[in-house]
Amino acid sequence: AAYNMRTQISKGAQESARLANLSGYVEMNLSQVGKDDKRTRVGYKDLMKKQAFDVIDHLSANCDFHGTVNERAKELFAGWRNMKEHVHQ
Repeated sequence: AAYNMRTQISKGAQESARLANLSGYVEMNLSQVGKDDKRTRVGYKDLMKKQAFDVIDHLSANCDFHGTVNERAKELFAGWRNMKEHVHQ
């Protein structure tokens, strides 16, 4: 996804933060360009998967799960999240 191709900006602190926020907004919304239907942004799904993978890694390390179990859990979650349009938390 385009969201994963982050651009690093190094300028003055305030201007850098503003440009970084704008860049992040554009990157998160690239999957919606030219589409009229309302769907979950690809960047948001990627962010949610990253957060879930961090939790899976933490759980796996604390429960001493085999690496194969850890990878399979990530595959299952990623597949589910890609198919699911809305997730209510």
